[in-house]
Amino acid sequence: MPSASDVYDTLQRMLGSELERLQMRRVATIGYPAWVSEVNASGERLFVSVQVDGKATDPYSGGGFRVEIEKSKDAKPASGLNGRALFFQLLTSAEAARLLARQNAVIESLVRPPVAQVEAYPAGSVRDQYLAYFEPQVEFDAVRCWLRFRTRADVTGWADALSPLLADLVDRGDKVLREDKRVLGKGPLL
Repeated sequence: MPSASDVYDTLQRMLGSELERLQMRRVATIGYPAWVSEVNASGERLFVSVQVDGKATDPYSGGGFRVEIEKSKDAKPASGLNGRALFFQLLTSAEAARLLARQNAVIESLVRPPVAQVEAYPAGSVRDQYLAYFEPQVEFDAVRCWLRFRTRADVTGWADALSPLLADLVDRGDKVLREDKRVLGKGPLL
């Protein structure tokens, strides 16, 4: 399974060229890939960032990353007063369905863990949560917003799927988000 560093390198390389074409530049002073637009007439910037889930990974269920779009007057993402949204909140239903199909294809490709791995988790909700990682996902929400991967090919496939959506995500984020209103994970905004 690729490390967080490998995932970041792949996403930075593959998504970065499209974001740069959209007049966004890389934010260099944070620990995950993020891009920022120029300041608009209201003094706001738009950020696009990708973050790997550093806690929920194992060789069977894989790992995940998510994409956030943010509007802020601050110079760095996730600081100060900001309006943040997860990628799925700015997708049309057709776009979300395509990404959900990819998500379920990745989930379907996962190797089921051996009994000893499952039994390593305490019986009850923790074990149930772990086993849920192997079940098809019916929607993206605030909890299940991580784009799953187990291989480098999964990460590359996600970058290929996300790249054509970036211009719309940036445009919609600019139109819909307000730097003084948090909507992170609350449901679709379109």
